[in-house]
Amino acid sequence: MQGVDGAMSRGSQNDDQQSRRNESKDVNKNFENETVAPIVKEDKHFSKKKLLPTMVALYLIFFLIALDRTIIGTAIPSISAEFNSFGDIAWYESAFLLPLCVLQLSFGLVLKYYSTKCVLFIFTAIFEIGSIVCAAAPTSSALIAGRAITGIGAAAIAPGVYLMITLIVPLQDRPKYLGSLGSAFGISSILGPVLGGYLTSITWRWCFWINLPLGCTALVLLWVLAPNLPPPAQRAKTWRQKVWQLDPIGFLLVGPSISCLLFALELGGKDQKWSGGRTVALFVVFGVLLLAFIAYQLWRGDQSTLPPKIMGQRTLLVACLISFCIGAVIVIYAFYLPIWFQVVQGKSPQSSGLSLLPLLLSNVFSVVAGGVLVSRLGYFTPFAIAGSAVLVAGGALITTWTADISTGKWIGYQIFTGVGLGMCLQQPAIAIQAVLKEDEISIGTSALNFAVFLGGSILVTVSQTLFEHQLVRKLIKIVPSLDPARLTGSGAANLKDLVPSAQQEEALSAYNDSMRAIWYLALTLAAVTFCASFGLEWKSIKAKPSELTSDAETNENGKIPKG
Repeated sequence: MQGVDGAMSRGSQNDDQQSRRNESKDVNKNFENETVAPIVKEDKHFSKKKLLPTMVALYLIFFLIALDRTIIGTAIPSISAEFNSFGDIAWYESAFLLPLCVLQLSFGLVLKYYSTKCVLFIFTAIFEIGSIVCAAAPTSSALIAGRAITGIGAAAIAPGVYLMITLIVPLQDRPKYLGSLGSAFGISSILGPVLGGYLTSITWRWCFWINLPLGCTALVLLWVLAPNLPPPAQRAKTWRQKVWQLDPIGFLLVGPSISCLLFALELGGKDQKWSGGRTVALFVVFGVLLLAFIAYQLWRGDQSTLPPKIMGQRTLLVACLISFCIGAVIVIYAFYLPIWFQVVQGKSPQSSGLSLLPLLLSNVFSVVAGGVLVSRLGYFTPFAIAGSAVLVAGGALITTWTADISTGKWIGYQIFTGVGLGMCLQQPAIAIQAVLKEDEISIGTSALNFAVFLGGSILVTVSQTLFEHQLVRKLIKIVPSLDPARLTGSGAANLKDLVPSAQQEEALSAYNDSMRAIWYLALTLAAVTFCASFGLEWKSIKAKPSELTSDAETNENGKIPKG
């Protein structure tokens, strides 16, 4: 009897274990093949009384990070002069853009599973902390650290704002709101250099202190006005699964990979030794980690940071390439045009900021007009093609700038460039809204933002490398006794202090010629954008709502819509 009882007991235990294993398999299967809940249709029908205040809060938050990107441009010469840190100029931008692009991919998953409103609130507060560190920075290294903290905070803001618009605005109306969001970016781009110039005349530190009142206002508006909508997908129940949902291994592969790339570019550019051991090692580690990340994403499948099913979509890939190039072009012009005006034309920080108004005003007008036209016509591809063509023409004209260029020419050339930038700026974001299902948009948006900020992070470093190499080579021919270390250790505005007065005119011409390498780089990126624009699908955003309704209704009946 004991043997029978033991056998029955063991059988019962085996049945229980088998039951638990089956249950575990079902849980894992459900977890791995998670059906993302469709965005609730009622959320798309907010009244204007509820929608407009929410959009005000979102615009102000987006305005905050956009302002921070451009306000520092006119302050760079003063900052580098105070800290004697000409060689750190690129890092003032890259330290902000590196965490901004590295964390984009992870925040695509965070926003998929967690409240958009809460994520925006927390990371806007982190952005404010970074601004305080920058404003009080006693050294160049401290300023770079503060820029990194602001980059971490800003990383959640851009995808969060885009996702919130997706949650509350119907697809056919989104181009208008995305266009007005682009206008918020453009307005901040206008105010940034101008405001930065005036604040720098007092002290460059006010370029960061100004974020406090703006940020606090944004936090209050966000918390009071924005709806606390449920996330697009359901979170896992256990902490282990919650962590696994965010793909930590993928982050640990892609984060160091991109960091190694940027460090390699900075190190090779600063030392002018691309074959040096440390530079080569960094490039090798970058390549190995990147390949490992790609392999891991393919293995992980639909639960990866960048699901192959989504990333294999043609329009998304093309949109990422366009975003990479446009992001780099914007950073190059916003960062180096104020330097050109101050050094080559001898303008003050305030005047150099005002000199950017033709570029930035035309950009604002074009991005708003483009959004309205896409909403009415339904197609985004022709605007991407036309905008990039105009951008190529404007970029080509900027390469002809000389120290004695007439005012009418540099104003007209900037207007041309601004119209092109504005017309194609938001088309990648509109494109993915038309080709992806709504539960995939947070991933697609994070991929686009990653491309935008990666382009800025890499190309601003490449630009500085090209510029320094050209400038050192040309100035040594003019002043053979000039120590290159003095040039890279001096501020951008201190060129006249390094060159004898009899040779300053020739030195300014050399400075202008050296910056032409940067303009040619921007022109090349614009040309790539033009070619890539032909790869976008010709899909109408007006046809998508019925498809989304059909998908949502199917999902409500318990079936998973086919992708």
